[in-house]
Amino acid sequence: MTSKSDDKSHDKSCSNCKFLYGDGSGYSNYTWMDTYVRCALERNANLKDNDIDKPYFKGEVEKLFSVWEPIASSRCDAYKPGEFLTLDPDRDCCELIECDDDEQVEAILKHDSGQRDWYVDAVKAKRRKTKE
Repeated sequence: MTSKSDDKSHDKSCSNCKFLYGDGSGYSNYTWMDTYVRCALERNANLKDNDIDKPYFKGEVEKLFSVWEPIASSRCDAYKPGEFLTLDPDRDCCELIECDDDEQVEAILKHDSGQRDWYVDAVKAKRRKTKE
């Protein structure tokens, strides 16, 4: 068994990058079907314009996710370590509200929102309330 310091596969993976996030899809939170992995900065060519479903791993999740092919050798110069956030299909129980990293939240909101200004405004308003 190799230790984390011996395993160099983590050095090239973008698995722990704060700009990598889960995009929950389905008709609603009650019919959540898939969670697609997205790069908020569009730096990962394997994820760009593709609906790549995040696999479910039992056991050593971090290690298995880091060697998962779409992200295994995709670390870019914008890599910054952070928590992997998952947005629910309805976008109402979203982890963005509780996240303390403003840069991460802004990047994900910009990438995810599209034409939904109401969504961006709602998340920002809820984040302000939680910080008060």
